[in-house]
Amino acid sequence: MVKEYKIYTLSHPLTKEVRYVGVTVSSLNQRLSQHKYAAFTKKADMHVSKWFRKLKEENLTPTISLLENVKKEDWEERERHWIKQFNNLTNIREGGQGVIVDRSLESRQRSINAHKKAILLLDKENNIVNEFTSLKECSLFLNVGISSVSNALKSNGSTCGYIVIYKSDYTKSNLISYTGRYKTVYQYDFNCNLINIYNSIKDAFQAVKPCKYSSGIQEAIKNKGACGKYFWSTEKIKNFEPYIKKLKFNCKI
Repeated sequence: MVKEYKIYTLSHPLTKEVRYVGVTVSSLNQRLSQHKYAAFTKKADMHVSKWFRKLKEENLTPTISLLENVKKEDWEERERHWIKQFNNLTNIREGGQGVIVDRSLESRQRSINAHKKAILLLDKENNIVNEFTSLKECSLFLNVGISSVSNALKSNGSTCGYIVIYKSDYTKSNLISYTGRYKTVYQYDFNCNLINIYNSIKDAFQAVKPCKYSSGIQEAIKNKGACGKYFWSTEKIKNFEPYIKKLKFNCKI
């Protein structure tokens, strides 16, 4: 399924002045919630987060609006285009003005460069899954906020079932422990053939819907059994012999 990239604005709810231009593959409501989380829970130091907190003092919340839907290969060029269409933005990227004008050029360039360092996604065995040129590109792929990726990078941690690390820091001799709360989920048929791999139980449930609630998959994994017409595990299984009897016992076709 091809992801739809959305170019959006955040505006003052009363004056309607556009103060931020961004891109997301989430729904607009989800993206607005991510901005709120960064501003109020994470207390992020970004200009847009500071603007959210300033509005809250007046009991106001920014409004989010869609500018256009774009293809994956076009989103960077279109975002740059739209940023140039507005004044007084809180964006750090080229085209933003207003709140950031008092920052030195050197400071702004450091921020831009930090966001453009190459990033690797690794699986739990430390194999390279994907490579990105920036924080934003990585966050769009994972469908999470930039702060989630940034926090994982700071601690050599993980998010959405992947280990996240700067490419410049990665070496095979310095393996990273997987500590994420999302575990990779493997889906097998009853002939022990691997059907698919998911980043989390939630992703597996939404894709397959083998039962009424996602807890069904969770219980199947816990008891090394089946849910629906599939066998589920958080480990890639090479030898099914120890599982066969229980698998057949739990099987409900």
